[in-house]
Amino acid sequence: MIQTLRQFTEDALANQFQLIIPPFPGVEDIQQTNLRVLTVDIPEYAIGTYEITKKGSKMTRRSGISELPTEFSFTYRVDKNYSVYKGFLSWLKLCRDSVTGIMAPENVIRVPITVQPIDGNNNVLFEGWEMFGCFPSSHDGLSFDEESGDPLTASVTMQMMGFEVK
Repeated sequence: MIQTLRQFTEDALANQFQLIIPPFPGVEDIQQTNLRVLTVDIPEYAIGTYEITKKGSKMTRRSGISELPTEFSFTYRVDKNYSVYKGFLSWLKLCRDSVTGIMAPENVIRVPITVQPIDGNNNVLFEGWEMFGCFPSSHDGLSFDEESGDPLTASVTMQMMGFEVK
């Protein structure tokens, strides 16, 4: 009965998203992860332009240079996804080990990530976005507060080569 009431009272406009991260060598904690995220920033899609003057009028032309941002970020709950937290730190260590300075090759650290909007019952609302050639460049540290009842969250910034709407 309570579950039925929850389904009826769910806000139809609630923004819920999942990230799908495929398995890849070197990181064992992120194996085909479907991670529900609290926030996600889909970058704008833009091309470069320049202005010319012709016959006394200004015109805008395409420059052919992509103005597509090379990063996106998201926030997730660490307290519910601790193994994913460890996986992100392992992935960052694979990108560049802060102790040894060793860096894995580009083809090992870059993976596609799918971002899909979902409803409260985990039903995919539409196919979403495919981010290509992704790797993490930063992960928030954690702050513990005995006085707070808030969930433990962290933000991740991912570098990417590009994206498309699926």
